[in-house]
Amino acid sequence: MKNISSLGISVPDHIQKTLQISVAPDKSLTHRAIILGGLAQGRSFIKNALAAGDAQSTIDVFRKLGVKISVQKNHTAFGAKDLVIDSPGVQNFNNGPRRFNFNNSGTTARIVQPILAAIPGLIASCRGDQSLSARSMAGVTEVINAFGGNVKYVAENNRLPAIIYGEILTLPKGVFDLKSPSAQVKSSALLLALTLIAKENASQKKEFVISVPQVNRDHTENLLRLTGQSISTQFLPNDGEVISLHSSGAIKPIHVKIPRDPSSAAFFTLIPVFKPETAVYFPQVLLNPRRWGYFAKLREYGLEVEVIKESGKDVYCEVQGGVLVYAPSLDCSYRGIKVTSPELPSLIDEIPLLVLLSALADSESHFSNLGSLRGKESDRLALSAKLAELFGSRVSISENDDLSVVPKNGSGLDVSLLSLHNFNTEGDHRLEMIIATIKLCLFNECSPSGSMAKVSFPNFYLLLKKIQKIILEASL
Repeated sequence: MKNISSLGISVPDHIQKTLQISVAPDKSLTHRAIILGGLAQGRSFIKNALAAGDAQSTIDVFRKLGVKISVQKNHTAFGAKDLVIDSPGVQNFNNGPRRFNFNNSGTTARIVQPILAAIPGLIASCRGDQSLSARSMAGVTEVINAFGGNVKYVAENNRLPAIIYGEILTLPKGVFDLKSPSAQVKSSALLLALTLIAKENASQKKEFVISVPQVNRDHTENLLRLTGQSISTQFLPNDGEVISLHSSGAIKPIHVKIPRDPSSAAFFTLIPVFKPETAVYFPQVLLNPRRWGYFAKLREYGLEVEVIKESGKDVYCEVQGGVLVYAPSLDCSYRGIKVTSPELPSLIDEIPLLVLLSALADSESHFSNLGSLRGKESDRLALSAKLAELFGSRVSISENDDLSVVPKNGSGLDVSLLSLHNFNTEGDHRLEMIIATIKLCLFNECSPSGSMAKVSFPNFYLLLKKIQKIILEASL
């Protein structure tokens, strides 16, 4: 084993270089921190917030509601910025006719629309870009209707644009049985409930109970605790959960630092697969167990994944640490993987990467119930299948949207640069970054594969260029 003194970690002797890659801050946490900072009366501080287009869409919404949000410091090289939020509180938001553009941000659209429905006198005209306008907002409709609200979508199948007429809403009686499995929709219900309780200014705590069909991301619950709310969770035998919110309506301003996004780190884990002499190390990455599914699958696949405890004075809003990923040898082979429905919430954004890795394995891989990928920025299921086929695999998709990958052993690297250039990512930021990373790994080329990476990972191409330089210098 070799010790990397600058990092304080050890790697096997076959590792010639360890790349330290500081990826962008977590997108999910950034959205939710901005929203809670906007709901709370007073001054909130968010350090290391994601400086990307999606997060900016959430900022723009709250500015139109009367919340002052300023940048205290930019960290451009890391795709981050420190924010100061001065809010009049949810009780004092602007109303009247207002236009809101969610752009490409599904998180903004799904979490914010129910809050808008609870502002009496607000007439909100809501729209998104072409990609977002093709995605269903059925979960949003379910939440707003359950609380007695009023939203009208112009297009069929609950698709944007929409008109929302804000009014006085009420908490559902008993347990709200949410049908949507989405973490964003669950979050919208919890934050809408908090909004209503805050508006009542109750002298005693009120309770809101929601049942969700599938355990999913719990960032909203974790951040709610930081604002002084009481949250409890009961897990159900059918893989669902019941969440109870107890609140008096007092929302404390938040002071948080956002860890780095494991979904952004995931792209660069392709490097040790294509270049087994190179390890990658990601500092200050979010280690939430409900976001760890991809790295767990990397271990199942055959890569080495180590978590490194990091010290420092900064207090993050969730557990963080360093993550080291490397190939066990220079000539290792990789195993096929299996992804089941209950595992999906912890790795849903990384499915295209796992499908690609399956094409490079020595045995079949199977993925269950991937239908939700069809409603992302693209038909991400179809694009993932095309990506595996590009690498010579035989791919099948069942009527239930189960996907199987049968790799063509020995031909995984026969892909051409031209075929990568011609691969249509259909405006999907995650597919764009996967293709760009493959081009770097196989051909040492650093060229954009689209223009959408900026919505979630603003410093992606800057990092890719730095990695290219290091790889080229090492090959001289």
